Amino acid sequence: MVALGMGGVYGMEPVPAEQLMTDVQTALDFDYRDEGIDTSGWDLTAKECEGELDFERLAPVQCTAEDAATSQSRTVWALPGAFFGQEPGLIVSVETAGN
Repeated sequence: MVALGMGGVYGMEPVPAEQLMTDVQTALDFDYRDEGIDTSGWDLTAKECEGELDFERLAPVQCTAEDAATSQSRTVWALPGAFFGQEPGLIVSVETAGN
């Protein structure tokens, strides 16, 4: 699971599925080494998200990513979050292989 602040206006309106897929990819590609999170084993490409991310509902959105190492689909969950007090952001959880 990783989290990334997305800026002050993120989530003021529901984030459409196409934009959410791009945002999930940004979170997957981000270098988290300074936070002590090792994502070096991830080589994932976001393929689709099933709906919009609505900060009013605080419900997760299921997305799919392809694992480059195995060419297998992986389930990725996108959730709304708040960071540094009030800054909105994105929480991304990747299901482990086999789950």
